[in-house]
Amino acid sequence: MDTADEKTELCKSDSKNKLTPILDQHVPTTRHHWWQLIPKRYLVACMAFLGFCNVYILRANLSVAIVDMVANKSHIENGTIIYKQEFNWDTKLQGTILGAFFYGYIVTQIPGGWMATYFGGKIIFGIGVMLTALLTLLTPFAARLSVYALIAVRVLEGLTEGLAYPAIHALWTHWAPPMEKTRLATIAFSGSYIGMTLAFPISGLLAQHLGWPSIFYFFGIIAFIWWLLWIYIIRETPQQHETITRYELDFIQDSIGISLQPQDNNPPWSHVFTSLPVWAIVLAHFSENWGFYTMLTGLPTFIKDVLKMELEQLGFISGMIIQAIFMLVVALSMTRITVIICLTIAIGIGGFVWSAFGVNHLDIAPRFASLLMGLSNCIATIPGIITPILNGQIVVNKSESEWQMIFFIASGVYLGGAIFYGLFASGEPQKWAESTSYSSCTDVHSAEEIPFANE
Repeated sequence: MDTADEKTELCKSDSKNKLTPILDQHVPTTRHHWWQLIPKRYLVACMAFLGFCNVYILRANLSVAIVDMVANKSHIENGTIIYKQEFNWDTKLQGTILGAFFYGYIVTQIPGGWMATYFGGKIIFGIGVMLTALLTLLTPFAARLSVYALIAVRVLEGLTEGLAYPAIHALWTHWAPPMEKTRLATIAFSGSYIGMTLAFPISGLLAQHLGWPSIFYFFGIIAFIWWLLWIYIIRETPQQHETITRYELDFIQDSIGISLQPQDNNPPWSHVFTSLPVWAIVLAHFSENWGFYTMLTGLPTFIKDVLKMELEQLGFISGMIIQAIFMLVVALSMTRITVIICLTIAIGIGGFVWSAFGVNHLDIAPRFASLLMGLSNCIATIPGIITPILNGQIVVNKSESEWQMIFFIASGVYLGGAIFYGLFASGEPQKWAESTSYSSCTDVHSAEEIPFANE
């Protein structure tokens, strides 16, 4: 058994041997296709960005489609105006349908983190998106079969998509140098907001011109194509990537460290559940999702019923959406321009919020980041179940005062989460997250001393 001093010397020696070629080596002069010159860790981030775009589009498309599905449509037949409604669902049933996704989504969060830890983030993330895409293609058939079939398909979509968020952190443990993990993870997670931005306007156009089923066919096919590219381009670790440069590979390995012994991936749950920094992440995630899911599932209906805008218009206005004070302003003012501006700012700020708590799992416990993301996203999925039902219970007459209550509640939840996170969040590794069963070699130089690979 090596002593601690011997292990330290081994790490220093290994780091010295590895760092020398990095500091002296230049980018290879061999000719490559332009896409092969992109740093592979940023290629992973960009593909994950597109993956999360698909994740949120597949989640949000029903929110727009359902407006067209339950609309009273008129046509003239023999000089008589005929009104036809394809699905006669009241607001409570619509809330149940929209919330069904989250009944499945909450179940696979922690198992998804565990599966990603043991089987790899690439496989689990890809499978989650691919299966959701296939189920999306079945949605029109299920809706016309029965409302129960539609609810069942949405629950299954939640089960499969629930694998995606915790799985992505498993990739960052292999690909993200410490000084770049926030940047890389934020690039990936920002796809969620772009996905929501794209889902509403494109869904509105498709429903207006091709009918609501085209929404599910179009986005389902796009997501499946993304999955094919994902499995072809992305590798689980830098060592497995065929076209990564030696320069970037050494940079990533030297930044992250080399494990001398296998690590135990079973977290000390008693410490996890009593850690205030963990609960700060969980409550921040919960609060952010409360407001976000309020908009995700209720925004198209709100814009149509309160702002009196047609489906195609609401698609473009919803697509402009780029937290507590703006929700409060929305609750106090129901003029069209004020509402649109404040909702745009409120949801847009969510992107900045995600760049903090969304990668905080990697800060406090990098070895258990996937499992912690699964835990926080599991609890943060509860608003996805509650808010559609709450909206259906409160918004009965589709009046401004009813929607004001929805926004007051969202504002209060946002504020509570912000206060708790500000008091108890941490960016430092927690002692309980340090392994006692393995040691790792890390660079004797700080990450700032290593030049940006491929520059």
